Amino acid sequence: MLDPTQIEDQTPYPVDELIPDDPVMFGSPDMQDYRLFSQRMKEIFSELKKMSGTRSVPLMITGKTGSGKEVVARFMHHEVDRNQGDFIAVNCTNINQEMFESELFGYKKGAFTGASPSGHEGYLSQAGEGTLFL
Repeated sequence: MLDPTQIEDQTPYPVDELIPDDPVMFGSPDMQDYRLFSQRMKEIFSELKKMSGTRSVPLMITGKTGSGKEVVARFMHHEVDRNQGDFIAVNCTNINQEMFESELFGYKKGAFTGASPSGHEGYLSQAGEGTLFL
């Protein structure tokens, strides 16, 4: 759980905007470890909640490192879309350029030197009808 007293000055919002006495808690069991302390983030998530059941197109979330993009994506997956599929988060900076296509789409055993002996189900396939967060 996020401890607002341990947040450094590189947060997107000033620390004095944090409201530790009034954290927002999420309804989905998959989101129980998340809390919102910033008034601005509460406003953003309130707006996102209004999209419940209306979104049927891909969503692009942008922001600086540590700004909460994955939390927003998880919220959209679990709380807004009520998606029953898997949520697959992939840190693309950990995948080298030569392997990106193989990781995304998968490969069969022995497809190339150094390939996993059991092959690899691609992240697109793993996400299935769920959410793939890149």
